[in-house]
Amino acid sequence: MPCPNGDHGRVRVFYTGDPETRIGTAIVWCPDCRQGIYVSRVGIPPGAETLPFDATQEEGDAAVPPAVVLLPPDRAPEQPLRRPTPVVQGA
Repeated sequence: MPCPNGDHGRVRVFYTGDPETRIGTAIVWCPDCRQGIYVSRVGIPPGAETLPFDATQEEGDAAVPPAVVLLPPDRAPEQPLRRPTPVVQGA
């Protein structure tokens, strides 16, 4: 997939997760612009290179270069508080 920054780079994906449930996290980054994002609670595709959650820092650094800058997540828009609907007994 092309880098969204338009610098002609191609994004890469690396997963960390549980090998049995195949649920984990992903870091998606471009090796050219060195920007990336962190995505939590993702399904890990069969055959994808994956580190277990208890991997060492060195193993993680070998998979995703430490120079990659992860962009801060977008904040969810403020939602008004909604009061719960009261439950009426016997109604």
